[in-house]
Amino acid sequence: MEESLLSLKKRYVGIVLCFFFFPLICSAQDMEKIGKKVSGSINKEIETQKLAEKWDSEKKDLKYQYGNLALIDEVLTERIKILKKRYANEEKIRDEFLRKQKEVVRIESELNSFLQGIIKKLEFFVKNDLPFHKEERLAKIDKVRDEILLEESSPGDKFRRVFELLKSEVNFGRTIEVYNTEIDLGNEEKNVDILRIGRVSLFFLSPDKKIGGKYNPHEKKWAEVSSKMKKDIDKGILVVKGERPAELVKLPFGRIKR
Repeated sequence: MEESLLSLKKRYVGIVLCFFFFPLICSAQDMEKIGKKVSGSINKEIETQKLAEKWDSEKKDLKYQYGNLALIDEVLTERIKILKKRYANEEKIRDEFLRKQKEVVRIESELNSFLQGIIKKLEFFVKNDLPFHKEERLAKIDKVRDEILLEESSPGDKFRRVFELLKSEVNFGRTIEVYNTEIDLGNEEKNVDILRIGRVSLFFLSPDKKIGGKYNPHEKKWAEVSSKMKKDIDKGILVVKGERPAELVKLPFGRIKR
């Protein structure tokens, strides 16, 4: 900028000298024309210089802005790479989650079918088993069947309920009990005490001890037994109730003999 001003000064001095010597050879009218031309040239030169200086300043600003934009572009490019990698990883995680979710649905469906099959077989077994606590046992089966159909129940809960149901049925084969109930004896309802030996045999005895017998699983009905066997049934009932010391009691577990 200083060099430009110095150049303008030199030109101005030259023009002044011309004005000083030029009148010697030119008329006043010519001098006026020349002065106007020189003044116009100087003004144009000054305007041109101002425009050059303005452009130089704008050029520096543009270079600075370009540098900033280049830096921002570099940062954004790197950020995009990171986001693409993250998106790819999240996509893999999402795909794996969806795969596992489908697998869980498939397993739950297969588990439900499997458990329903077990319950159906257990229901058939109870209906054809010795007739003890039948209504209570079938009610438990229906309850577990309904619980398995509930969507909010987890696979673990469903399996546990069926396992507990099977366990309760297994326990019947390991226990002995006496309970009071009504049985169909000769097309007549009788109130009797039942002596259950596991799930092998069922014996009955009326409260007055006049009627006693055993359940025949082959004929699926109750049958009376001899007087001697009724006494053995009575002994067994008293032992199980704790009303008589433990002793060996001879009771039939096979075919009934009258």
